[in-house]
Amino acid sequence: MKQIGAIQLKQYQVSTLLQEGRMGDLFNAYDNEQGKAIALLLFHSEVSGKAHFRHHFQRRLAEISHLQHPSIAPIYDFGDEIERYFLVTDSLPHNTLDHHIHYMQASSERYDLTEILHILALVADGLGVGHRSS
Repeated sequence: MKQIGAIQLKQYQVSTLLQEGRMGDLFNAYDNEQGKAIALLLFHSEVSGKAHFRHHFQRRLAEISHLQHPSIAPIYDFGDEIERYFLVTDSLPHNTLDHHIHYMQASSERYDLTEILHILALVADGLGVGHRSS
């Protein structure tokens, strides 16, 4: 995993890059006020600088910040610092779908059909909650 220089956003100490994305990068971070590990999504400056993104970001966060479901990571905080937007959620060290997919690709193990259907049902249920709320 890539390390970045020390970045402090509000009370969050950003550390290790978990995943690079088209709109932003996901980092491990630490909440100094709560004393716990968190995940922080830092949107790219090219995205954050666009006026329509700022409006859309604030509107969508207001819509989804109340969602509660086991398949949806709760959003605890969001903000705009160093001219970039960010949002804060739970740290999900090994429970992401992406982690499971990469693990299975790297190993000789395979999920059986029951496990695949269970995972798909969890994902679909979480997506359903999100879509019903918008």
